[in-house]
Parts: sequence; structure tokens; C-alpha cells
Amino acid sequence: TLDPELTALGDDSTKPADVRLDALSARVSGKPLSAPAFSFVRSQFAPDSPAATRGAAAAILPRSKLDAAQRAAVVDLLHASGPIEIGRLIESLATEPSEPIGKKAVQQLADAKGFSGLRFDQLKAWLARFPAPVQAAGEPLLTRLNQDAGKQKARLETIASQLPKGDVRRGQAVF
Repeated sequence: TLDPELTALGDDSTKPADVRLDALSARVSGKPLSAPAFSFVRSQFAPDSPAATRGAAAAILPRSKLDAAQRAAVVDLLHASGPIEIGRLIESLATEPSEPIGKKAVQQLADAKGFSGLRFDQLKAWLARFPAPVQAAGEPLLTRLNQDAGKQKARLETIASQLPKGDVRRGQAVF
């Protein structure tokens, strides 16, 4: 396995950020992130970082075994996270769900910039991994997401009613 070499490459601050992210992404799932590697990955969530960089950094976290301090630091990222990375950030918190982390995460998600990037089913499954008090605290978030789904459904129905009717036989001939 190349894990030691990939980890060393991810920890090497003299290497370009994209190389370090790629190295950390290629590691075997379930391995802990060293303090320097975690600090580097966390720094990639800066608001001025490109979306692709934030997405690549977010993909590393759920695949890594995070300690309690690292999970707490991930919670702090939720508020400013965008729709691309927010789902993966919450995934990284569910590996060892605890009430304090869950409650703080729910508070951060309530005002998160990228909240709309979450899917109802994703948030529901995530909350189900946490104790009952966290699930109760997360109910308003589920309600909010479900309302958005209702608006989306109404909009799609409006658009669909404005479309011309299709010809099934012509469609079959084309495809």
C-alpha cells in the first residue's frame, strides 16, 4: 500500500495544494488525518478558494477517521460552507455521532450559506444517526428543506404544463 507515501505527500507543505489534496484523497478510507494534513484540508475552505478545491477538500473528510477535536473543527466550517461541500462535511460528522457535536452542527446548519445544497433524504438519514435530542433539534431543518421541495415540485408542474405534448411514436422512432 502507498498510504505512508501518500500521507507524507499530503503533509508536505512545499508541494502544491492540488497535489496534496490528490494525495490525501487517494489514501485508504478510515485512516486518521495527521494534524498538519487536517489543518491543510481545513484551510482549503477559505471563501476565496475555488469551488473545485473546496469540493476536493470536503471529499477527504468523510473518508478519514477524525478525532473529536477535528470533528468540532468541521462543525465550525458548516456555517460558511457552500452547497458543493456541505453534504460531505455533515457526512464526516456522522462517523462517531455525539449529542454535543450534533447539536452544534444543527445550529450551524440553520444559518449555513450552503443549506440549500442539502437534500431532504440526506439530512434525514444524517440526523437519524444522532441521539433523540439532536433529531428533535433538526426537525425544523427537515421542515425547511421539505418546504423547498414543495416549491420546486410546484414550479416543475407549472413548467410541465406549459410544454407541448409529445408524440410517443415519434419519440420511439428517434431513440
